Amino acid sequence: MSDISLRKFAIVAAIGVTLAGCSREPTGREVGSIIGATAGIFLGSQIGSGVGRAAATIGLAAVGSWLGGELGEYLSREDQIIAQAATQEALESNEPGQTTSWSNPDTGASGKVTPGPTFAENAGTASEKQCRTIKVAISPEGKDTRHANRIACRKSNGDWEVLDA
Repeated sequence: MSDISLRKFAIVAAIGVTLAGCSREPTGREVGSIIGATAGIFLGSQIGSGVGRAAATIGLAAVGSWLGGELGEYLSREDQIIAQAATQEALESNEPGQTTSWSNPDTGASGKVTPGPTFAENAGTASEKQCRTIKVAISPEGKDTRHANRIACRKSNGDWEVLDA
């Protein structure tokens, strides 16, 4: 998929989601998913070129959509972008049990992302994938800390995909 085709797809998808939500007020989860996917599209479009860029854009859009939906009810738009960046950094760089923390001094929100060890899903088969568990804790200002556990797996192109959103 060319960069132009990918951009057209992203624009059409965003318009479709926006129009679908016109009949009622969107939930925080829906808004968070849209913001997360948009941030993922933006980040992915900055990586590589050609097919690699398209794959990165799609993969990061999926991760962004999941994370944005998880956090959408509790965090501001700015908080969600910061949390998504921390999650991507943790999945790419952290050793098992190593935590990446984030905070937003403007809102008082903060959080932590801790990937677990890498394991093989469908080990010994053609569809074997490298996966990691993710522990996420978010602390919106003035609210109780929220926790979530998920699994993210690497696709054949190297991008992370969250399996249980």
